[in-house]
Amino acid sequence: MNEMNKEVLHRMCDKIKLSDTQKEGIMKKINEEVSEKKHRSFNVKRFATVMACALILGSNIGTTITPIIASLGANVAAKRAALCHLMFNVFGSLLFMIVLLCIPKFNELTFMKWFAYPTTQIAMFHTVFNVVCTALFLPMTKVFVKLSTLIVKDDEEQKATAT
Repeated sequence: MNEMNKEVLHRMCDKIKLSDTQKEGIMKKINEEVSEKKHRSFNVKRFATVMACALILGSNIGTTITPIIASLGANVAAKRAALCHLMFNVFGSLLFMIVLLCIPKFNELTFMKWFAYPTTQIAMFHTVFNVVCTALFLPMTKVFVKLSTLIVKDDEEQKATAT
């Protein structure tokens, strides 16, 4: 990998505030890719954008811990709302991860063609993720409610099953 690509990668990692461990993992993956595909040119910007999309999916799941923790001392409705938030982000992330795995050039065919800057591509991926998941899951609101009701029982039901 040439010095310009390394510099671009380090700047992108700094912009999305990656830990040193995450940076090392990315560098290791890049070195593996470069050694496997020496005959082809390797585009760090494309690779970094794809990695950022995967990080966005993971961070969407990670942000659900805050409402879960907040709901621990709260009523049943708050616990169910936190569970719905978790299900929304997990199911949405799984859906988008399947798309990214099944269509390896998804970013190249969409966001990289539409937007010139990697930061814009990443931001638009996150926006599209939220809009598509909302459009897909809004008609399924009753399913989410039913699942959360089955998983988080009412206080009376919990007392009845405990005795």
